[in-house]
Amino acid sequence: MSSIGLFIEYIYSIYIIIIYIITYIYYIGFKMSYVRYSDSYSKITISRITGSVYHGKALDSSLRLTIDSLLKVQQTCQ
Repeated sequence: MSSIGLFIEYIYSIYIIIIYIITYIYYIGFKMSYVRYSDSYSKITISRITGSVYHGKALDSSLRLTIDSLLKVQQTCQ
């Protein structure tokens, strides 16, 4: 009976390790797929995949130019 309990514990620990590895891979992928730009006025997150801009507070023209240049640099690097 105790050997079955040990086997279940072994399977459970492997399951936890696999879940941890998958979560870590997703986290790395999420960090790599976004460009972050922030200054004293605004914080902006740019998606590298779609090119869309998230949670920008003050988007003035110079900032838009900065975003455009960042995206162009990103596209040329790919």
